[in-house]
Amino acid sequence: MNLHQVLTGVVNPGDNCFSVGSINNQPFTAYASGCDIVILGSDFERLQIIPGAKHGNIQVGCLDCSLQGGQFSSSICTWCSTAAAGRTPRRILVLPHA
Repeated sequence: MNLHQVLTGVVNPGDNCFSVGSINNQPFTAYASGCDIVILGSDFERLQIIPGAKHGNIQVGCLDCSLQGGQFSSSICTWCSTAAAGRTPRRILVLPHA
């Protein structure tokens, strides 16, 4: 493997690139993978990937989830999750980045 190669699905380096949240008493895990955000269910089944290509392909360096309501924030955007299957979370705030 060359240094420039990327393993897809791997969590970004750092202590703040993953977090656990909850929506309707159902836990989920969100983690940053490159410029994408991956959401896993309580059994670690992949539920959704939010592609970073829509936000300038900026590597996500920080991610945090709420234990109430299903919201999560990254170093790029704040998202409001929905419990309905198949619906995409909507972006509610874009944070400035360097």
